[in-house]
Amino acid sequence: MVLDVYRTGKPTLVGVCTGALCGLVGITPAAGYVTCAGAAVIGLVATIASYSFIQLVKPHLGVDDTWMPLAAMALAGLWVAC
Repeated sequence: MVLDVYRTGKPTLVGVCTGALCGLVGITPAAGYVTCAGAAVIGLVATIASYSFIQLVKPHLGVDDTWMPLAAMALAGLWVAC
């Protein structure tokens, strides 16, 4: 939601739900091995990476919104795997 407000000036429900989903997907593989602060950082970075892809790269690819959850989950999961 903060990224939506910063970029467009208003929050969107899609942005809130996508951010929550990306944060949860990002932290799931490492949930048993990191502290609360580490989990917050991993979730934040996963959310920023997915939001950046969705807002900046997706329009240039020419795909519709049905690919957005795949992009969000794939980027969040790949960031943690690396």
